[in-house]
Amino acid sequence: FAGEKVTLIGNDAGVFRAVARDNINCVLENCYSLATTTGVNTYGLIGFNWEKTGKFTFKNCYNSNGPLNFGGSPGWCCTAENSYSTADNVNANGGNWLDIGSNLITADDMKGLEVLSATGKMSTLNSADAYEATAEYPILKVFNKSTTPGGGEQPADINVWDGTTKTAPADSDNDGVYEITNAAELAYVINKDGTINGTPACSFILTDDIYINDPSKVNWETGVALDAEYTINSWFRYWKTGNIYHEFAGTIDGDGHTVYGLYFNMPNEGFQQYDAAALIPGVLGNVTIKNLAVDKAYVNYKNGVSAFVGYALTDSTVNISNSFAGADVTLMGNDAGVFRAVARDNINCV
Repeated sequence: FAGEKVTLIGNDAGVFRAVARDNINCVLENCYSLATTTGVNTYGLIGFNWEKTGKFTFKNCYNSNGPLNFGGSPGWCCTAENSYSTADNVNANGGNWLDIGSNLITADDMKGLEVLSATGKMSTLNSADAYEATAEYPILKVFNKSTTPGGGEQPADINVWDGTTKTAPADSDNDGVYEITNAAELAYVINKDGTINGTPACSFILTDDIYINDPSKVNWETGVALDAEYTINSWFRYWKTGNIYHEFAGTIDGDGHTVYGLYFNMPNEGFQQYDAAALIPGVLGNVTIKNLAVDKAYVNYKNGVSAFVGYALTDSTVNISNSFAGADVTLMGNDAGVFRAVARDNINCV
């Protein structure tokens, strides 16, 4: 989802995707936006769709501040299922091209504890079993486990990383999925390229929120410690020319948890175009990241910076879904991408 404090302005303004060329097939599923989009040509959850044989499908989506898509291609290339908007979805030739499967309602009718059950509201969203009603807009259930992304209080007993320890995670259920319970285990996974006991491209799941640093000790806009006695823990970078690099492959399921305190501050270092600093600085092969949030983060590096993936190497496939970066995330670099900074040749990203 995109929150209320997101503003997008351009010729083609799409919350989840701006423009697409020929024969593009995209599915937007269990996604919503509270953002403001202003587009000269097209705007909404997606922007411009080229009029060819590709297709865009909305499934269980809603937009509290506009259409699913306004001004895109004719209706045969876009369909909707159980989706809602506050403005008509008008195509380039006129007419509401999403009159089936799309519902036009007011923003007020998108709010309330009865929104997923009452007639005239968004009851069909219930078919996905992905949303949870609140006093305001419904939220995705997967993010309801996180402690503070909604502005809640930080728990008193957080387990903050010491800045050096790397501990192998365990597979307590013997199901092939390793549980990451703290930052030391996440550091191990990143530094071992996703390999456990000689097995590459393993699967991992977060069982708790992760604290690389104490979120209350750092100004996440400037990267400066608020307590003179607090030493900020630095995370990792991909710097191949300096022989400091790791290339992760595998799956990380955040399971609705948040990584707090990501920090890397070397604004004058990094000598190659593909140097990068991020939660996962380098990836190679097949990588999946899902159900994960990053908040209270500061990454300042000369080249690529990201909250999630730094450098995707040649022939990699990266899939990121049901994930977000919070309001207190600062990224500064030559190439700054929230979900992925830089990529080499033949990269497939979703």
